Amino acid sequence: MTTDPIQDIYLRELRNYKPKPESAAEAAEAVKKWSAPAAPGLPESANASIAEELAAYESQTVEVEGQGSAVDGEVAAKEEDWFEEDVVFGNDNVAHH
Repeated sequence: MTTDPIQDIYLRELRNYKPKPESAAEAAEAVKKWSAPAAPGLPESANASIAEELAAYESQTVEVEGQGSAVDGEVAAKEEDWFEEDVVFGNDNVAHH
């Protein structure tokens, strides 16, 4: 069996290492006391702006797509169906791939 001299030295030093015990005062100094953070306050302008925004929202008119009336002299644009396909039934001349 071959032994590694560096590994032997490392293991011997590891076994001989004795950490210096800390006193209770040193342990207490290493840890910061925890205190709960203060709760943030609500800004003064927040209450007024929320009330104004809510009033503006409630006074808005409801817009429904497709039910809007055209402006004077303007013709409502016809909605195009882009997904409509030409359907051919009963036509045997169609080439099958």
